[in-house]
Amino acid sequence: MSISVSPYNPVQQAGARAKNPPDLVMHTRDPNSTDYGYFVGTIWVNTVAKSFWGLGDLFISPNTKTAYWALLGNISSVGIMEIAVQSGPSPVVPTPAGLVTLNGAVVAAGTTPFQSVGSTNTVTLQLQLSQAIPTADQAKVGLSNFNSAQFNLVNGFVSLIGGSGPAIQTITGNTGGPESPSAGGNFNIIGAGSITVAGSANTETVQLTGLTLNAIQVGAGTSTLTQLGPVNRAVLTSGATGIPAMTALASDGQLIIGSTAGAPAAATLTAGVGVSIVNGSNSITISASGSVAWTDISGAVAAVSGGNYMATATATSTLPASPSNGDTIRYIVLTNNPLTIQANTGQIIQYGTSLSTTAGNIVSSQGGDTMTLVYSSFITTWVALSGNGAWTPS
Repeated sequence: MSISVSPYNPVQQAGARAKNPPDLVMHTRDPNSTDYGYFVGTIWVNTVAKSFWGLGDLFISPNTKTAYWALLGNISSVGIMEIAVQSGPSPVVPTPAGLVTLNGAVVAAGTTPFQSVGSTNTVTLQLQLSQAIPTADQAKVGLSNFNSAQFNLVNGFVSLIGGSGPAIQTITGNTGGPESPSAGGNFNIIGAGSITVAGSANTETVQLTGLTLNAIQVGAGTSTLTQLGPVNRAVLTSGATGIPAMTALASDGQLIIGSTAGAPAAATLTAGVGVSIVNGSNSITISASGSVAWTDISGAVAAVSGGNYMATATATSTLPASPSNGDTIRYIVLTNNPLTIQANTGQIIQYGTSLSTTAGNIVSSQGGDTMTLVYSSFITTWVALSGNGAWTPS
């Protein structure tokens, strides 16, 4: 800085104090006669008015104390006279030698990322350490270190180790929406029912529990698997509720037979009239039997399709109410007592060119008469395929 001054030669007067070299004091005002607490020769600098003064004399008596300050000049180009700081004593003024010390420091996390702190002739520039915060807050930013096991740092650029993509922030399952990790950054993978998760090192293994060789695992309406089997020589079926089950075929010729009343069951076929069934290992032989079964009748009898009847006395045989096309029924009359063959509702019996009435009948004349009837659904009529005797339709 440049200073313009007027001649000044401090002279110590009687009773005055002097110091060599003189002191330097700085204030924001000019000195006055009451500022007598200094040595003669002290330099007073007004940092606001940019002027400086010298204490030329002190008058001290028992009743009076007077300081005589002289204006020495003005500061035309000002250097740093003082430094205002954020915290601590402010302003900070230079030492008598004009020195202000600047220091750097790192302090604990707080609410001021960067600040200047004053102390006498020293200004410390402080940077705070960073801290964990839930949302962005500029007042709480600070210096941080990076874990070298998890991050790469090259020329100030930070990236995750093991990939250039983003870190996992959430996981979304079939239900529940996005799930965030715990406070420790952990996601739990937990099985339910018959599914368990086993962890080892950095591997998670999802596995089914209760597995048995040759067994079938099925869901029984819950998250838990039910073990079926092993069952020797069995097939997979299900009951009325749809729950799977193993049904054993315990003997030759067995089949799975369905039911509207319950679960399917293993059973063998039943031979009908004129049919024989032979069951073997992995085989079923069905064939016609060597003879046809005949049934003796008398009185009122309900005939069935495929039936063979011998009338041994007076008899009335009513034909089936719901026959199928091609159904056949045969009759033999063994006595002179009449056999009446009765058509059912809506049916007609045709013998040669003779026709009964609707729901009418046909009657034998004597022993030895025979009749074979075949049903035609096209004309709803029982037609005589063959016959012997004088049959009378009505």
